[in-house]
Amino acid sequence: MSRGDLTKITITKDKGDVLFYKGDAATFCYIIKKGQIEIFVYDSDGNTVILDTIRTGDIFGDMALILSSPRTAGARAVVKSELLCLSRDNFLDIIMQNTEFAVKLIMVFRERLKKVNNKLLAVKMRKIKVFNLGSYQECLKSSQRLFCKG
Repeated sequence: MSRGDLTKITITKDKGDVLFYKGDAATFCYIIKKGQIEIFVYDSDGNTVILDTIRTGDIFGDMALILSSPRTAGARAVVKSELLCLSRDNFLDIIMQNTEFAVKLIMVFRERLKKVNNKLLAVKMRKIKVFNLGSYQECLKSSQRLFCKG
């Protein structure tokens, strides 16, 4: 595939346009030529949870494409955005033919994993703090009952 072929599959999305939702089949991955895209899911109450906001030069939608699995999150344009669309075959061809691109993609995966690990650690630390605070408050209540009769 030549660089000229890639420019033929560029799309533009307006602010608020959704590219895909969680559970959709993966037909393309995208490279942001210009703009911003937010990656989101809905929580159990139907509220939008923003997982990440990505910018010019970033790639997204690649994992579901590589794994031939449904999307794990949705993607929506934050501002008017210009995107390069790559089918699974095009994407895999580029990886096989361009080791520099493949190495950069591995670095992207590493950064994503690092972000997820940091978020999980933060959640775990909050739970520990909440548990410890709860235990401390229960201890105070017990102490007040023992020492503050009246």
